[in-house]
Amino acid sequence: SAVPMTLRPAAAPESTRSLRRKWLDIGVVILLLIIAAAVGYQLAERQGLRQLQQDSGHRLDLMAAAIDSEVTRLTYIPGMLAEHEGVLDLLRGAQHDAFAVPRQAAVNRYLERLAAQHVDSLAVFVMDRKGRVVASSDWILTDNLLGTDLSHRPFFREAIAGAPYRQYAVDSVRDEPGFFFAQPIRDERQDWRIVGVAVMKASLRGVERHWLANDAPAMIVDGSGVVLLSAPPALRYASLQPLSGEQVAELVKAQFEGRRLGTMSLDIDVHAAALGAVVRFAGRSAEAFGKEPGQDYLVVSRGLPGTAWN
Repeated sequence: SAVPMTLRPAAAPESTRSLRRKWLDIGVVILLLIIAAAVGYQLAERQGLRQLQQDSGHRLDLMAAAIDSEVTRLTYIPGMLAEHEGVLDLLRGAQHDAFAVPRQAAVNRYLERLAAQHVDSLAVFVMDRKGRVVASSDWILTDNLLGTDLSHRPFFREAIAGAPYRQYAVDSVRDEPGFFFAQPIRDERQDWRIVGVAVMKASLRGVERHWLANDAPAMIVDGSGVVLLSAPPALRYASLQPLSGEQVAELVKAQFEGRRLGTMSLDIDVHAAALGAVVRFAGRSAEAFGKEPGQDYLVVSRGLPGTAWN
């Protein structure tokens, strides 16, 4: 009788099995190398980012100290005006008496000399209780501040209420931006009643020019998230976050007369930037940095002492 036979595959030669194990081992090694390279890259990237954060933070601390020094070195000037007898006499006197013009002329010349001692001062002026400029260091210019009504400006409203105030703003006379220091003027003869406001308008453009020499872009941003000073300058008056039409109208009236706000948003969270945040700019903001879209930036922020600025 015929018995059926089951065919079995021939065993692979030893050399073939060895070759398979060898390629499997090579594959495992390659996979491990890829994983190790990926992990190593991530670790190196994190270490590099930490180092960049430390370096940027140190640079930012130096910048913040320089700005604070630039700002505070001029804050004493309004206090000098508030104690000057000629300024007090001008604010005490009637506007249309026989001595009004000589009093104003004397104070104008005093303010002119005071401003000339500080190359970064744009104007030093005195306001009455209604917010009208009654004496100014720029009196000799045709576009001087004399007679200008600044009662709507926050620096006047805060100072006339009794609190010294600092504000970045653009004046409507010469269309010049500046940093305003305002201080109430009190009259000892009237039981320390507030009779006016002394104001120093200073420039911070020297800081901006210094920044242009740095590799990293830098900005000063106010409490509303509007860029006040910037290197590159194309970012000036951009906002960190989108602004509504009502916000823009209010800011323009209070600070930025003649300036266009809200046309560019950088989409930066200033609170996240306090710890360091990676941001990728696009569109107009990328063009303002002079880089192609897709460039990553590490954004770091610091609060400036005595202000709502970052």
